Amino acid sequence: MWKVYRNLNEPSPLEANSEINGMNVSISRGSDQLIVENIDACDEADAKQKASIAANQFLNRLSWGPGIILDIDLSAQCVVEHISSTGEKQIGVSINLPIPVPSISVRAEVKDSSGNIIKVCDSSEPGRIEVKPSEAASYYRHAHLTDDPFNRFHGIYLAIENVSSKIQKARGLSKNEVKRLSESGKSYEEGLLKLALDKCFW
Repeated sequence: MWKVYRNLNEPSPLEANSEINGMNVSISRGSDQLIVENIDACDEADAKQKASIAANQFLNRLSWGPGIILDIDLSAQCVVEHISSTGEKQIGVSINLPIPVPSISVRAEVKDSSGNIIKVCDSSEPGRIEVKPSEAASYYRHAHLTDDPFNRFHGIYLAIENVSSKIQKARGLSKNEVKRLSESGKSYEEGLLKLALDKCFW
């Protein structure tokens, strides 16, 4: 089994983890490091590739739910640890220690009619989160990672287009049927957006 450590562009303001295709992905509050564990890979390159896919799916999900926009720092070294069947560990380089980071968190308590606390929600510790592969989430996250207004608009537009095409597929509409939804009756892209807006507002 393999374990991969990747540095983030900034320390995480929350603690969260997920399981993606059998791999465990986690970040700790105040740390600029993301860890992917339990990677079943044939070699180091395969482990890095699988870890990269899982890490990006995880970061995409964080950008949409909790609204935390983080990215992998590609200029930092990728630390790979191999654990053999005998339990022997081989580590390439040292691991960065967590960095303290100020953050604002919200804590909410859910009480029953008697005033007993039955659930506590802390925004700084969402814990285990469900992650699904999503192109729309990837476009959305990368739109928020850029300072360029055009690239930001382009990323948001691609996210909307991706969701719209899923609505089209779910409704079983052909490309020509979608075109007819636009004002001109000829624009597929405008028809897609109208389809999405109609789904949201009607």
